[in-house]
Amino acid sequence: MLVAFAFSIVLIKTSLLGLSGLTIVLAACFLLLIKRNIIELRSAVKTKFCQLYQIALITQLFGYVILLAKLLLIDGWHDLPLFIASHIVIHHVWSAFIAATLTVMTIVNYLQLKAQQNAI
Repeated sequence: MLVAFAFSIVLIKTSLLGLSGLTIVLAACFLLLIKRNIIELRSAVKTKFCQLYQIALITQLFGYVILLAKLLLIDGWHDLPLFIASHIVIHHVWSAFIAATLTVMTIVNYLQLKAQQNAI
């Protein structure tokens, strides 16, 4: 279970740093490790962390979809500096939003698992 939390922290950190490509690759690898039972987790824990990694993967991919949509809307070379500046702003805001979402989900998962352990 500690490994799953470590994976979450790595995804949060790479997202905060704006490393979307690396976050996508890591989230896919973490999902593969958990789905193939290379890392053994209980069923409830496995479901929660798979959901967290899927959200990281899907939201980062959606960020690239936004980038491609903006790229298709460029009228000419005169729009390129504005495209780059707006992409930097949108990219960092989007990455921070993803990191915040993952942080909240990780904390909620931790608190729920602690409550379950204390109830036993």
